[in-house]
Amino acid sequence: VGHLNHRYFFQFCFFLTIGAFYAATLGFSEFQHFLFGRKAFSYLDLLFGRGVNEVEILPTVTNPSMYFTFLFLFIVAVTAGVVLFGFTLWHFWLVSNAETTIDFHTNSTERKRLKQLKQTFINPYDLGFILNWKMFLGLNKWYEILYKNFLPSTHRPFCDGINWPIRKITKPFEEQKKLVMMNV
Repeated sequence: VGHLNHRYFFQFCFFLTIGAFYAATLGFSEFQHFLFGRKAFSYLDLLFGRGVNEVEILPTVTNPSMYFTFLFLFIVAVTAGVVLFGFTLWHFWLVSNAETTIDFHTNSTERKRLKQLKQTFINPYDLGFILNWKMFLGLNKWYEILYKNFLPSTHRPFCDGINWPIRKITKPFEEQKKLVMMNV
């Protein structure tokens, strides 16, 4: 994943996760039928209450090959959905902290080293949660998410991939106070 397609990769993972769980709902009733011998839970109960006879509305697949196809669909979709959900959360966390996978490993090594020296590591590229996401998605205004990210778009990222904005690193208040007291 490179600089110009990182946003598209994240969107791919996000929408594929949603699609996997949607596909799992298609095979859920057959999975129940296989596991319990009957449908123990119905989505119709959530929508209409317990008075709906789902046998008339959502019949069970009777063809054995189709039955196992829907069962297989459910198992694969749930497995893929869980893996993709974790992967998408991981990338959500990385973007929120202005890191790539390589940066994460480099920064974690640096954090450990500085922790032994009783110092704190501050990522100079972390501009804060909201600004990190605005830079990642290429947004200036809140409504741009509709046409820049939910619709196909070819707008380029803000940076060139080499030069990045760096946060103004300030020392925490307690450290500043110690420095002032030492100079007095």
